[in-house]
Order: sequence, then structure tokens, then C-alpha cells
Amino acid sequence: MSRKKRTRKTRRWTKGRVTLAAISLVAIVTGLFLLYFSTKPNYAVDPAEFVCTIKSSGGDYTTLVSWQSSVQADLTVDSTKVFNWDAKGSSGVPADGVAVWKSTDHNVTAVCVHATGTTSGQVLLKTIAGGTFADNDIVQYQTDTNYSVTLSDGGNSAIAVAEVYDITNGLDNGAAFTIDGWTLSATNYLKIYAPSAERHSGLASSGAKIKNTTASSEVIEIQEGFVRIENLILEQTIADYAAIKITNAASTGDEVRIKDCVIYNSNGSPGSSEGIEINGSSKPAPKIFNNIIYDFSGTNGAGITTGGEYNPTVLVYNNTIYNCYNGIKNVAGALTAKNNIADEPNASGDGFSGSMTSEYNASSDASASGTGSRVSQEFSYADEANDDFHIARIDLGAKGYGLNDPGSGLYSTDIDGNTRPNAGNWDIGADEYYAPIEDFSYYVTITIDNTKVAAD
Repeated sequence: MSRKKRTRKTRRWTKGRVTLAAISLVAIVTGLFLLYFSTKPNYAVDPAEFVCTIKSSGGDYTTLVSWQSSVQADLTVDSTKVFNWDAKGSSGVPADGVAVWKSTDHNVTAVCVHATGTTSGQVLLKTIAGGTFADNDIVQYQTDTNYSVTLSDGGNSAIAVAEVYDITNGLDNGAAFTIDGWTLSATNYLKIYAPSAERHSGLASSGAKIKNTTASSEVIEIQEGFVRIENLILEQTIADYAAIKITNAASTGDEVRIKDCVIYNSNGSPGSSEGIEINGSSKPAPKIFNNIIYDFSGTNGAGITTGGEYNPTVLVYNNTIYNCYNGIKNVAGALTAKNNIADEPNASGDGFSGSMTSEYNASSDASASGTGSRVSQEFSYADEANDDFHIARIDLGAKGYGLNDPGSGLYSTDIDGNTRPNAGNWDIGADEYYAPIEDFSYYVTITIDNTKVAAD
């Protein structure tokens, strides 16, 4: 009996060791599997920017209207992807909107949205069907296979980017430009911006500019969520229309950002024009920060105005608003304003008008309210007469009086890209004061006494 017991005990112990070893092996394999796929690019999750240049000549498109007409797509589906390419067909690349297929498998098809570049670049494909496109695949125009691109990666989901260049006298779309008809998301969004070499320096006199001189409309109307407007100059020349209007966003949670822009009205009779108008069914929380907005001075005009039946929540941080009938006006809905300057509103208007959550704002009238806000201030700018609203060294109204990081990590620089703060607390307004870099010339007079110079 004792031997039978020992035998049974030994078998159980041995079986237990085998089971532990098997579990350990499974754990190792599982760990390696997870490590591989956690570091392997996930093309459905990791989006890449599909960048089209907007230039008067030599770019992908000459206007934002033509860019949107060609590139507009559902960016959220797996059947839309952006690829890099490094070789093209003998006749060139496929044209916009043509049907394409994989050279080795004609069952794999797509529509070529647009191909950028001359000897290499990017290509956006939509309605991909019948399989996948991969690195080294040749994507051919179905009607004439001499038009093709050779892919150099496996593709990513896309962010649609329009890169606006500094065009003489500004980019005039020649027609109303309404951002609409896209399907976007928090990761597959739309961005219109100026690249670093084309950006303004906080002034409207140079840098990539979009303007409206012909259409009775806004410069840009946004009817989609998940849109970003960055680093641009926007000039409205038409009375009674806003420079930017945000309306009819799709659903709650869709984000719109407007940042680092110079927005102004050049019409001597601007009417009720606004710099930025948020209205209609704008259910998301538009984020508006680091903008300089001026000269929307007509009756009932405003630098930034909000309202509408759907009560949008609007976040307005670190903007400088000058010579507008009202600075920031909330007609309806929830608005949070922090670190904004409202300077020189009309005597019949207000720097800050309507109900809002207000902190650390500053106004030249008595309208700024809330913790840390400053009223009846006189602001000093670098060159007010020439519309240079950078904070001057001698300023006592805004410099050093702001709330640090009002956006809780949303941004940490000013309109010029300078880090906030320079010292101590953030400055109120779009500009963080930095002492200008000046050139100095030194002259030294050397007198040589020949009687004291030793001869060789």
C-alpha cells in the first residue's frame, strides 16, 4: 500500500511540473506575440498626414475649393489609406479620381484620390476592395497602365492636410469655401495650415493668407467636426460676414481648433462682421486660442461671438482682440474665457459681453470679470499704429498677469511659437513677451605709439 501511495504521489508531482512548464512556454510565446504586434505599425490606428500644397503655381492645387473637391473622402474607413511611393510609370502618376488596380492582381482595386510629388511622394486611395495594397506593389491606372506609382510602404489611415503657401496678395478662393461633405474623426481629422517657412510673425503684412474679396460669404465656413485651422492670416473684405464661421458640426464631441492665426477686417465699413462666429448646431467644444483679431468694429460686430439653438460649449484662451465693437460676446450657450485681452471695444459695446466663465482676462473697459481679471487697463504694444499687437516691454496691463496653462496641456506656446511662460506667470493675450534680439555694433579706437613699438 505504501508503494502504491508513493507511486501515485510521484505521478501527480511529475504531472504538475509538466503543466507548469507548459504554462511557462505559453506565457513566453504570448509575450513575444504581444511585443511584436505592439511595436508593429498598426495602419488602421496610426494615421499619417496626407499633405497637399496650395500655391499659385507649382503646387497640388491653386485654391482650397479645388483641393476639397478632389480630396474630400471618408477618412475613417479601412478602405481609405495614404501610401508613400518612390517610382512612377513611364507616362506619370494616375490622375485624380481614376480607377486603379494592383498590377499583379487586378481584383484589388481602388480610386486614386490624388498623388503628390514628381519623383516620389504620397498617394491617397479610397474604396479599396478585393484585397490590400502593400509595400512594392505597383498601383496602375486601369485604362492606361503606363500611369502608375510603386508603393514604398503598407499604408496608413489618413489625416487630410492643406498646406497653404505665401501667395502674393493672399490666397483668394474666388468662391465661398465651406468645409463640408467629409467623414472625419478625432484621429482622422482635417487641417489647413501654413508650414513654418510660410508663417506670419504675428502681423498681417507677411505670411500665408486666405482672404475673401468676391463672394458674399465667410472666408472659411466650417460645417464639420474635427477641423483645425492653424498659423494663417485670414482677411475678410466683405461686410456683414465673419472671417470664420463654425456651424452645423455633426455631433457632440467633435472638436474644432482655431489657433495661432491673425484675423482681421479690411473693409472700412465692416457692418456686423465677426472675426470668429460660432453658431447653429455647433455641438462640440471649439477651442480658440493664441489668435490676434482686430478691426471688426461695425455695429454689433465682434472679435469672437457665440450663440445658436444648440448651445455650444466654447473654450477661448489667450486671444488678443482689438478695435472690435464687442470683444468676446456670448449670446447663448456655455463659454469659458481665460487669459484674453479685449482692448478698445466700441463705446456702445463691451470687451466681454454676455454670460461666461471668466478668469484672468483683461479689458480696457470695465467688462472683464472673475478671478484674476483686470479692468480699465491700458495696454502697450510693439507698434499699435501699424497693427503690431505684440506685448511691449513697458506693458503693465497684460504682461505676467495670466493663468498658467489654462488649457490643461492643450498648448504651451504663444502665437509666434515661443514657450510660455517666459518668466513667472503667463502673459494675457496671444503674445508672450520676449525681449527683441537687437544688433549692436562696437567700435574700438586703437592708437599705436610708434616710439614704443620694438623693431625686429
